[in-house]
Amino acid sequence: MKKGILYVLAAVIIIIQIILIFQISLVRTEITNTHNHINNTNHMISGQVSSAIWSLQQTLNEETRLLESAETVLGDFNIDTLQVDVGFTVVPREMTPDAAIFLDFDGTTVPMTQDAAGITFRATVPFDLNARVNPLVIIYDGDTIRSSQDDRLLIWNIRSSLFPDIHPFFSGTVTSTRNRLTIDGRLEVNIRDGMSDFTDYRLIVSLGDTVISDEQLEPERFSFNWVINKTIDNPNNEILSMTLIATHASGLIHEFDIWPSWRQSPPDVGGFGSTIRREVNERIFAPDGRLLWTNVTTFQW
Repeated sequence: MKKGILYVLAAVIIIIQIILIFQISLVRTEITNTHNHINNTNHMISGQVSSAIWSLQQTLNEETRLLESAETVLGDFNIDTLQVDVGFTVVPREMTPDAAIFLDFDGTTVPMTQDAAGITFRATVPFDLNARVNPLVIIYDGDTIRSSQDDRLLIWNIRSSLFPDIHPFFSGTVTSTRNRLTIDGRLEVNIRDGMSDFTDYRLIVSLGDTVISDEQLEPERFSFNWVINKTIDNPNNEILSMTLIATHASGLIHEFDIWPSWRQSPPDVGGFGSTIRREVNERIFAPDGRLLWTNVTTFQW
């Protein structure tokens, strides 16, 4: 009889413990959900506050601008001066008829010409291919001088704004057996806008300083791939190079080294694995052969 009572009590205690554990679990889940809700609410409020501050800042910036409107226009590349004319057009918010506007480029001041209506001011300034343009606008209005920079007149880089981006990539293999090289792959060329601005595309394959082949490429094929399949005798074990040459309508020559393109860095200090990089060397030449710009774009894995 007593053992039966003890069994019943033990069973009751176990049931109570199970119920308590379940209730504790529910409470913990509720606390976690509440905590997550509070965090989500805080993030939402923080986002709304940040958005409100940004909107207010934008409004204040608009209200404090000196110019009602401002814009830049890139001219054609001048092959003789190797410069680009940039046109600036501004309309001030308010000024008297006798006021004058100047653009200051790192200490060089250029006056702007007022149109017949007295509302719009214009100036044209030549810049080098690699220039960054961010003039200081200065308004002389009687005894008052006001100045500020306007992001609508900012050009980060003349070259990248004037020419389309070209991204060539050789996908394939180059193998060497018995003093002979075999090239088997595809040349992919992605051009961001302005494909028609380039009048000529050529692929140059060389061993050392000797040109093995110089092929004309058809631009429309770049939307697919250009197949490269060659076998070249290489008795002196010279270094293979492949170069894409694209001639711009302005006469400038863009060169891209597409092979060799792979580089392998040594292991790091900790002794871990090396890093694989794909490098694309790009150069821009004037028609007379002068190097105007060079850059190495690296893609790392």
